[in-house]
Amino acid sequence: MHAAQREIARSPGFEPGFDVLFDLAAVLNVEVSADKVRTVSQETVFAPQVRRAFVTNNPALYGLMRMLGSLLGDRGGEIEMFKDRATAERWLDRL
Repeated sequence: MHAAQREIARSPGFEPGFDVLFDLAAVLNVEVSADKVRTVSQETVFAPQVRRAFVTNNPALYGLMRMLGSLLGDRGGEIEMFKDRATAERWLDRL
């Protein structure tokens, strides 16, 4: 998670204010600790108003992403969880 966030920030064309979709549907095993989620929340590369959509059916991952949203608080913009990508994309597309 932490490495992915740093990689995203280094991508040419990365804009901290862009909304983002994290499709985690293929993630079966979760090896992310609560401490790592705290670290990611403290070092977020996204602007405070960003909308983040997470796609997952994994209960453990769902809980960790909810924790991320809570830790980010006002700095986290809008964070929503979805079970399918199409619904997440529709949410991100709405104004």
